[in-house]
Amino acid sequence: MPNPNNADLPPAIRTVVALAQHEAKTSDPDVKLKTEHGQGVIAMLQVFKKYLIKLRGGEACRALEVSLEFWAPKTPTVNSSESTSLPRGAWDSHVHVVDEEAFPFPKDHPFRPKKATLSDLLEFEERLGTDHVCLVAISVYGTDNDLLLQSLGHLNGKGRAVVAIDPETISDQDLDDMHALGVRGIRLNLKSTSQNKSKEELTKTLKSYVKRIQRLKWAIQLYIGLADIEKIASEIPNLGVPVVIDHLATPEKTSAPRLQPGYTEFMDLLSKKQVWVKLSGVYRFAELPELDDYVREILRVAPSQVVWASDWPHTGGVAHNPNGDRRALQDYRKVDVPAFIARCKEWCGEDEALVQKIFVENPRRLWQYEDED
Repeated sequence: MPNPNNADLPPAIRTVVALAQHEAKTSDPDVKLKTEHGQGVIAMLQVFKKYLIKLRGGEACRALEVSLEFWAPKTPTVNSSESTSLPRGAWDSHVHVVDEEAFPFPKDHPFRPKKATLSDLLEFEERLGTDHVCLVAISVYGTDNDLLLQSLGHLNGKGRAVVAIDPETISDQDLDDMHALGVRGIRLNLKSTSQNKSKEELTKTLKSYVKRIQRLKWAIQLYIGLADIEKIASEIPNLGVPVVIDHLATPEKTSAPRLQPGYTEFMDLLSKKQVWVKLSGVYRFAELPELDDYVREILRVAPSQVVWASDWPHTGGVAHNPNGDRRALQDYRKVDVPAFIARCKEWCGEDEALVQKIFVENPRRLWQYEDED
């Protein structure tokens, strides 16, 4: 096959190649990351990968390959022989983005995860076969949503986001601006703060957040333990907004969920369609007794209230700080996501209609997404 010159290519492809050649000449990664067109290079290289075949062997091809190799994700990838075979329009309803260099963490950050950018995420999702993501605020940024919102904007309406806010200081205008970008919820971390709070204190906290988002019809997403659901179960139906429980309510690993406080209340809320739950984060409690039974019961009781999520890039949290040092750079956990997807399909009994619900139909309803796929 002849090696075409750049002039033989369509104008859009010539632009990509020119940018790739520029990047190939720049050996300093820090310089590359700071170029004004850096994000554009990432996006365009992904779109025009197919032209590598046409360019094979040419100078332009080599430049493009160099740039592709440079921009390849440095965070955990799929790395599995499992085939995901996801339905068209599939959602990953819980992912994070991290970039300390461009968006520094607050001084009191609880742990220090490595970089996991939007380009890394999109590469990961492309290999999985999903079409949409919901970006979720990560605790290391507190209520700073700048990176999350910038990333959401780059999704061009194809994604959604859940932010972290201070209900006392955020303005209605800020909330409206977030809504216009595609934000459809707030996240409240009660996992590490609710254990010593009374039912009255928890209820007051919930209501202070809900009153800020009620008019927007956003969801309130709770990172909360199964036992603490017992404290607020009677209040949840009265909140007036969708309530989403993270990571299967994160049961304690010491006993079967059905034996734990909060189990009965959680299942009752699910059966009455008063809460949603994310089928995610199972690697956090992989050794949980009767895990299979727990997930199957959730799917049986509330098939229309479950959304699937990878929890990428799989942070370790405070418990995984190297030598207990929150300032030390922390590796991500290694999670075989395709194997997790295969297990989720098994939990669904290989029922294609149920798989369609948790990957496509349910997240579309929860995240208020109406566009055609």
